[in-house]
Amino acid sequence: MRFHSSIFEQYDDLTRNLIYRQAAINVLGERLRPYRDVVAPMDMWKFCKGSMSIFHRHFHFQRANVRSSLAQKVGEFMESQFHRDGSPDDLTGALGSFNFYAAPADVKIIYLDYFSREAVISSIDVYVKDSYDFTDGAGSVSQYLGHWGAKGVIIVPYNGLVQQLNMPSLYVPYPVARGDVRVKGNIYYPVHNKDFRAWAIKHQRGGDFMIFSDRKRCQLRTPIRIKL
Repeated sequence: MRFHSSIFEQYDDLTRNLIYRQAAINVLGERLRPYRDVVAPMDMWKFCKGSMSIFHRHFHFQRANVRSSLAQKVGEFMESQFHRDGSPDDLTGALGSFNFYAAPADVKIIYLDYFSREAVISSIDVYVKDSYDFTDGAGSVSQYLGHWGAKGVIIVPYNGLVQQLNMPSLYVPYPVARGDVRVKGNIYYPVHNKDFRAWAIKHQRGGDFMIFSDRKRCQLRTPIRIKL
């Protein structure tokens, strides 16, 4: 399995740079301020009793976008052409574009004096959250989900580009062929959010949902310190 190097670069950027930005520190401070009087060291995951939705809702403080920009999508397409004959890799097929999120893991509150506290975050948890929804903005091109056929899914960059540029007048909703068009399975048809919604309404099946990956504990070389 081959993944585009930008995925690893953005994970590193999140854990080495983005979590130390002042805006992220400010958000983290707000997340931890209600616990400023807790004496014992805290494992925030255990504090949430193993609930990923609670953990994410109350404690995530920074994120890194993966494959969300047009440049990243074009790069992924080019890689698929060279290495997988146009087919998306496993990660793209499962998630497409997604976000890495960071949340505090090991937290200790230090009493500086009677009024002042300092939170020391020595490790963070990093995970992926992705929402599978099939809704489109008003007046926008319906999100392109690829060209689907009996033999799998392929990506046609023109369709993705039209969606990114949000130019309905340029959209060409035609199937494409790979190889002999007379051979069963060589025709691939464009599928968009609106197609899935129409199928779901017709068959009364399917819907939007949210997924989380496992958490990866990351020990920080430089602990984050926040005055509370």
